[in-house]
Amino acid sequence: MVRAQEIAVRLCPRCGQFEMRDAVLTALTAAQARIFQAVAQRPGILASQLREIVWAHDIDGGPEDFKALHVHIHGANKRLKQFNLAIRGVRGDHVGGYYLETLEQ
Repeated sequence: MVRAQEIAVRLCPRCGQFEMRDAVLTALTAAQARIFQAVAQRPGILASQLREIVWAHDIDGGPEDFKALHVHIHGANKRLKQFNLAIRGVRGDHVGGYYLETLEQ
């Protein structure tokens, strides 16, 4: 577990968005870090938008199947658990996409 003084993410008091420190980003793979940053900066981001961000550097645009994105999110959530964070998606009839959630300690 991370000590209290090393908490890597907090809400900005002015804008309400998540502020990231190096500890979170270094705990993630490159693809997971891109997902994390995109979700933190744009709560409600859609899977199609995330896919474009994660594989922007790929000439072929990355895998067509969204399962690859979900695998990266699942892996990121395993690593984010130590920071009491998770990437969650809205399912069902709700409009929206992915957002960051703080987990209860």
